[in-house]
Amino acid sequence: MRASVRGKIAPMGWMSLRQAANYYGIPPRTLSRWIEAGLACHERAERRGEAMRVWGPDVARLAEHYEPGAGRGKLERLREAAFPG
Repeated sequence: MRASVRGKIAPMGWMSLRQAANYYGIPPRTLSRWIEAGLACHERAERRGEAMRVWGPDVARLAEHYEPGAGRGKLERLREAAFPG
């Protein structure tokens, strides 16, 4: 089943970090922080100049609960909302 975010159907598969940022309207640095925190699966680039790829369904799930703007504790709230239990 595909998750819907803001009326969009999430791509089922890998997409570049920049594609995900543009598709969901989330800054690339925010996506990078989610990856560093272990919230989204990713593939590192094999060669220099290739894009890092993220798993579309993970980004879609996180994008549903994304709160724009700066703030303390947002990463923990996002983790709890996107991955309950």
